[in-house]
Amino acid sequence: MTNHTENAHTPVTTEDATWQLNALTEALGDLTLSVSDSLSVGRGSDNDVVLGSKQVSRNHAVLSVLNGELYVKDLESSNGTFINEQRIEGNKSQRLNANDTLGFASF
Repeated sequence: MTNHTENAHTPVTTEDATWQLNALTEALGDLTLSVSDSLSVGRGSDNDVVLGSKQVSRNHAVLSVLNGELYVKDLESSNGTFINEQRIEGNKSQRLNANDTLGFASF
């Protein structure tokens, strides 16, 4: 996961931050997602990112950008959300760092 800005030579306000998420599993191929506001993740078709696995909860997690920082919040999923293979506490936002690995159940 990396934090990219439009122009590296111009100071960027925190509201302009866009985060890039790159898939690391074969099942997702070379999927790259941009997060500049919020992104919902889950098995349900109403999510921004739909992961087709019964191990993923219908509404699994949400990613949000606040003051230029990227956060993930597990929505009390059955099989957990992981940062660098460590399961995070449900219903509590955790800040992500560039190059962190983010996992949703088996993804």
